[in-house]
Amino acid sequence: MPLKEALDMKITPDMNVKETILRYPRAMEVFDVHRVLMCCSARLSIEQAARRYGADLAAVLRMLNQVAAR
Repeated sequence: MPLKEALDMKITPDMNVKETILRYPRAMEVFDVHRVLMCCSARLSIEQAARRYGADLAAVLRMLNQVAAR
């Protein structure tokens, strides 16, 4: 991930999935696209959830931050 992109991130890998969705409701769409199940990952960090479901963490974060920027 390029440095500028990393510095512009509002959503980071250590953020909690549930808190992210509460703050950015459209984030749920991103988790759905990547097949990260809310019911089983609400208490996990985004990084942990991505690992659990085999999602590409960089892609998840890129999409989440696009949603957060709107």
